Amino acid sequence: MSGKNGPLVCCGMYAFTRCLQEAWSALLSNLPGHLPAPYNEPFMISFLDRPEEYHRRNFLFGQTCGYPYITRLHATHEVLCTPEFNIKGSVGGHYSSWFITRANSDRTKLEEFRDSVAVINTTDSNSGMNVLRHAVSRFAGTGTFFRHVRVSGSHLSSLKLVGKGAADLAAIDANTYYFAKTQGKIDENAFKIIGQSPYTMGLPFIIGKTPGAGKGPLVQAFNRALKTLGPQTRETLCIQRFTEVSHEDYLPIHELKQEAENLGYPLLR
Repeated sequence: MSGKNGPLVCCGMYAFTRCLQEAWSALLSNLPGHLPAPYNEPFMISFLDRPEEYHRRNFLFGQTCGYPYITRLHATHEVLCTPEFNIKGSVGGHYSSWFITRANSDRTKLEEFRDSVAVINTTDSNSGMNVLRHAVSRFAGTGTFFRHVRVSGSHLSSLKLVGKGAADLAAIDANTYYFAKTQGKIDENAFKIIGQSPYTMGLPFIIGKTPGAGKGPLVQAFNRALKTLGPQTRETLCIQRFTEVSHEDYLPIHELKQEAENLGYPLLR
């Protein structure tokens, strides 16, 4: 953290190594210089992924998953922008998940994972749970498809469980998978990709609802701050730009949820 008493900025979604945290810190520390008052104080930056931080009195903005936003956080917060990553599996401001198993698995299609062990990062993750539930709902019927569904706490932990054989299948955010490989957190050769989810809008930065406040200047500040970074930091982040987003951009996430429920598969099981 930095800026001990300043506004709180949360950014724990893609900052799971020291290298990534340093790159995000460089970006976020540049933001106040491009912002009008009262946003131009030094930030307190948190890389902890704790939803309760979004409700702290000094919370300014933070990155979250689109699923908790569209299912509950939209009542108290609004979306600001999302990064556009130059990463396979991401297009513009949209991203997808890879369906991943061990490299030596005989299974090559989702249908073949009946009675296997799946692992998800959290129960309210779009990239780890919602898209997998939607994909499986087409052939799961109204009963139980998996023998067991484990909850790991993070995409990185899910990958480790699949890698060591404690789980058979995971849906992994394409950006996280890329960073896990390039940051040396996993051995890419230990895994194989057997499918890809539909694209949905990427992880949004959210801000508390403030009547009459315009989002445009804040999004512009993100992009100005990004341009001030050195080439090595920009290469680490893989961010091309930040794009302004709206509530409607995240409705397709809810539609995936609704489609699975309509097929009689409301819970990943």
